[in-house]
Amino acid sequence: MHPEPTVFVVDEDASICELVVDLCRTLDVRCEAYTSGLTFLDEYDGSSDGCLVVEARMMGASGLQIQRRLVSEKIPLPVIVMTERANIPMVVAAMRNGAIEFLEKPFRQHRMWEAIQEALRLGRERSRMRRRRKELNRLLDNLTAREQEVLQMLRTGKANRGIAEKMGVCVRTIEMHRAKLMTKLEVRTLPHLVMVAELAAEPSSDNEKVSLVGPGRHIHSRIDPGDSYGTPADSLVKAKFMTE
Repeated sequence: MHPEPTVFVVDEDASICELVVDLCRTLDVRCEAYTSGLTFLDEYDGSSDGCLVVEARMMGASGLQIQRRLVSEKIPLPVIVMTERANIPMVVAAMRNGAIEFLEKPFRQHRMWEAIQEALRLGRERSRMRRRRKELNRLLDNLTAREQEVLQMLRTGKANRGIAEKMGVCVRTIEMHRAKLMTKLEVRTLPHLVMVAELAAEPSSDNEKVSLVGPGRHIHSRIDPGDSYGTPADSLVKAKFMTE
């Protein structure tokens, strides 16, 4: 049984913390509040699933600094960033660091709840993938170097005969390797074996970079009209802004 996911809210404004805690309590979701970014960083060890709701501007450790720490330590905690007055550089920095939402205060409760639901869903998916990769790594560790070589060539679409010619062995030897691979990796079909090989070849970081304006990432903010858009990334963000 996996631990209950937790919504971590970090904001120097205690009233905002209370608002998010009350919202989570009403909807039966566990929540922990911190009024200091430094305190959160000191106490959070990265082992708890859930999501982070954080104020961008704080003394000591800002929301963006907390984001960067999570990324540098490869902690895949989904992050929702909020602040009273957003500007383009701040939003770009938050989204580049993987924020799934950027909400401007005062936010509507249903907007926050929708963001938390999406963050928790993403957190569950990341946890599932971590467990799956951990199990896959355990199985891969049992493969011989020869079996790993065969597996990688199967992933590229090579047939048994092509692999045999490449490795300088007979087709029967490759068939035996393939049979052992299916047994060791606990799969029954060749397509499933290829799928496992594809997963093994994927980057292992939980904080893989995604498209800046990819599906499921939104910004709900009114931007200071005095801000300028100086980079291509800024222009992409400008195109995604959603006003109420």
